[in-house]
Order: sequence, then structure tokens, then C-alpha cells
Amino acid sequence: MTTTRTSTQRPADDRGAATPAGSQRSLLDQALRKLREFAELSPAATVPPRISFAEWESLLPAEGSAAGELAVPDAELRRLGDLFRAALHPDGVVTYVVDRNINYSNVCTSICNFCAFYRSPGEEGGYVLSHDEIFRKVEETIELGGSGILMQGGLHPDLPLEWYTSLLRALKTRYRIHLHCFSPTEILGLSEVTGLSARDVLQALKDAGLDSMPAGAARSSSTRSGASAARRWTPANGSRSWRQRTSSRSRRRPR
Repeated sequence: MTTTRTSTQRPADDRGAATPAGSQRSLLDQALRKLREFAELSPAATVPPRISFAEWESLLPAEGSAAGELAVPDAELRRLGDLFRAALHPDGVVTYVVDRNINYSNVCTSICNFCAFYRSPGEEGGYVLSHDEIFRKVEETIELGGSGILMQGGLHPDLPLEWYTSLLRALKTRYRIHLHCFSPTEILGLSEVTGLSARDVLQALKDAGLDSMPAGAARSSSTRSGASAARRWTPANGSRSWRQRTSSRSRRRPR
């Protein structure tokens, strides 16, 4: 089975100075021992062990590693993940969904250095899918046995809320499909465009047929890796960033 590389429980936030290289191995051994004891020796336990931030960090690739290889082999992580599943859900049932990602637009006012997908408003290559194009993609998904759609796009400055709500209503009318759409950043972007509160935007989308919302752009980033990026992609400064950076757009284009 496929397992993710993040814990389901936030590590204890005991960040401090960088861990000396000599103690990195002992931290790794300590973290793995906790995980293995829960997975292998405590099948009746219901709460996974809490590992410290330093222990969690020891599982990641070494800083500056070009290969990006984890300290623990993928096979071991998969084995531990499966043991965790068996300990928490001993009924032996594993479920999954077949869904499709649909990017309805790549037009975005938030300029993220790590994104090669977006186009600034008015830039060549920007697009917005028509409702009919989205319908065709959903129909292709259903024909392949899919049951859900994850739909996301950029922070479009000109699409009204009605564009989104009419799309959701049409999808719910036409198809039996789970609609998992629009990141928190998109919700706040719509709040800026419409002047409505984020709660009112969410309520309108929910009333139109939104079933659930992905957590993209709401995930936390480590101070080391995320601080500079966060200043660029938080929606509160998205439109301002676009106006300030449009003149240098070609230099900042990710490759």
C-alpha cells in the first residue's frame, strides 16, 4: 500500500539549534524504535507514539542532499505504514478512491517562486476551462470508474463567485460525483474578489454542491524551507505581489 511520509500527529515542537551530526543516528534509531514498538509489539494500542520534532527530522533527507534520499528506506516506511494500519484497523479492510485532478485555470495573482504552472493575468498561456470542458473531463473520469473530482486553480482576479457556484450546481445536477474543490487560498482569494467573508464564500460553495475542501496551501511549512515562500503566496499579499513583480516577471519565471 502507499503510505505518506508525514505523521498523522504533529511532532512535539521542540525545535532548537541544529542537531549535531554525531547524534543524528541515535535520534533516528530512537524514532524508529518507537514506531516499531507500536506497530509490532502493541497491536492493541489505539494511539500512535508521539515522536519529537528532532526525531521526526532525523527521518528526512540530510540537508543539502542532492539525491533527496530519506534516512529510512522506502520499503521500511511502507512496511511500518502497513503495520500501523493493521494495528489501528485490524478488520483488514483497506479502501481507496479513484478521482481526477482538474485545474480549471492557471491564471493567478499570487507569484510563487516554486510554481511553474501559473500565468499572471493577461499573460500568454493563461487559460480558463469552460464548463463544457470540465463536464467532459468529469465524464471521462466516471467512464474509468472514478467517483470524485479534485478541482483547483489559481487566484483568478476576474472570475465571479457565480462562475464557481453555477459550475458546482451543474456538476451535482448532471453527475453522482464527490466534489473536493478549492484550496483555502482560493477561498480567501474569492473573499478578496467578492468582498464577502471567507465563511460566506464557503457557505455559498457548500450550498451549490461542494462536498469537501483540499488542504493545499494550508499545510504548515518548516521555518527553514517555507518562510520566504510563504511571504509570496499568502493571499493577503497576492495581488500586491503581482503588481509589484509584474515588471520582473520574466526574471522570476520558474524553469
